[in-house]
Amino acid sequence: IDSIKSQQSALQSQIDQVDSELVQVLVDLDVVAGEIENKKVELAQAEADLETAKAKEAEQYGSMKERIRYMYENGDSSFLDALVGAQNFADVLNKVENFSKVYDYDRNLLVEYQNTKTEVANLVAQVEEEKQELEENQATYQEQQQQLETLKAEKSSQMDNFGSKLAEAQSLAAQYKQTIDQQNAIIAQELAAAQTVRVTAGASSVANNSSVASSN
Repeated sequence: IDSIKSQQSALQSQIDQVDSELVQVLVDLDVVAGEIENKKVELAQAEADLETAKAKEAEQYGSMKERIRYMYENGDSSFLDALVGAQNFADVLNKVENFSKVYDYDRNLLVEYQNTKTEVANLVAQVEEEKQELEENQATYQEQQQQLETLKAEKSSQMDNFGSKLAEAQSLAAQYKQTIDQQNAIIAQELAAAQTVRVTAGASSVANNSSVASSN
């Protein structure tokens, strides 16, 4: 019985340790699940920003093409007129510079939108990667949870077996004690009977001796 109780105690310590590890895994699972939800929100916003950046880039690209087309298709004659009507070379340079400034403005704005789109696309890729890593961690925690729950079930089953063994041992011990008590009672009865016989025999011997003495 003491051996079984000792094994039960050791097994209970193991179960408590498994419980502690399981609780920690469940806490980690809860934390990572929250982080995944946050990443989903962050990813959705980044993807929306990316679509906006793409739309702005496309819009600016279209506007730039329209302006260039207008300048080169409809502006040639006016540009030539401006050159012919220029008062001096400085005036010609001003006219050319005005056309150049319009082109540079459109081009710089398009580059800015392209850069913004690239930055947002990189952010989307980064958030997706972080989300994937979190999901991998979640899968690892879920696997650990399953392993710990299986281990706990096995040890709980062993604990039940120890409980059955302990109950059986205690029952056998009680039966053994009862048998010993019964045997001790029988022995006591036999000893008492033997003592009675000896006392009776002794009394008879005394009586017989007294009778012989009187006859003499």
